[in-house]
Amino acid sequence: KQYQLATNCSSTLSTSIGTFYIWLFFCLMCINFARLIPGFAFCLVSSCRCNGLALLALATFGPVQARFERMAVAERLHYKLCALHLTLNPGDPGMCVAQMRAHHDAFKRPPAWLPPAALPRHWSWVARQHRAFAELLSQRTPWGGSASAAAGAAAGTMPLPSPPPPNAPMTYLPGFWYHAAANATERLRRAAESVDDVDEGNSVGDGSDVVDGKYVGTFARGDGPITDAEYLGHVNARLPSAPELVKTSIELLTKAHDHFKRTAPKDGSAGSARLFASIVARLARGYLLAGDFASSKRLFDSVAPVYRRGPNTICMTALKVIR
Repeated sequence: KQYQLATNCSSTLSTSIGTFYIWLFFCLMCINFARLIPGFAFCLVSSCRCNGLALLALATFGPVQARFERMAVAERLHYKLCALHLTLNPGDPGMCVAQMRAHHDAFKRPPAWLPPAALPRHWSWVARQHRAFAELLSQRTPWGGSASAAAGAAAGTMPLPSPPPPNAPMTYLPGFWYHAAANATERLRRAAESVDDVDEGNSVGDGSDVVDGKYVGTFARGDGPITDAEYLGHVNARLPSAPELVKTSIELLTKAHDHFKRTAPKDGSAGSARLFASIVARLARGYLLAGDFASSKRLFDSVAPVYRRGPNTICMTALKVIR
């Protein structure tokens, strides 16, 4: 029955970004793992097949839920694929970075028809992709610097700690993706505030009867699927608060700063100085939003000399922090 269903939906899957991930993941798994781990191939093929069959339910949901279901399926397959890439080649994440860029480019821009109430869900997904990829690089590359990478090196399952390859692009560094996650989290905060302003005083129910749906990335009630409006009301009611998102941004920016400080080229160039100054300035604005004025002023004072040497637009950014 599953084979018949999969055959009937082959034309639909061929136009989905999930198909690319499924077949690429399948080929990579078969080539590299079928001979090493008996039964591993069957488990992963079954997982891919189940995720593919989940796309059969797209007609059951509205366009908003269908889009986020595709994104949820793509997220799972993408993460597994990147983890396999880094397991096979921990010292050369080039293919993994290319996969991340393709994955991000497929969904990075919300379509014009997506309602404003769905933007927090979109930017939450984008931030999660960047953070998960940053943690993968941190844990599975010799220059990641995480505790798990150090433990793997000590156990002989990971290469010994080493600096990034010479002239490695910034995308090889975990800090780059932590920084991107912080940017997406800031967009999530602004989108959530906009939704709160529009929906203030409106009630969509507490969603206590909404549970995880049968398919990845969906929700349902006991009597069947929910509408797009109910879906957005359910997910937006469970968004982190603005102070929590500010705290998350500070955490991500701190990780980006620490990783860049350890792994970024220390050539003393103006570009490197500006990179660190921009992250510290963003941290200063985060502490300002969090109400920690002492930390904000201390961080800004540390980068003020760099801003003074820059263009007027950078100086204006610094002045906003002071005000």
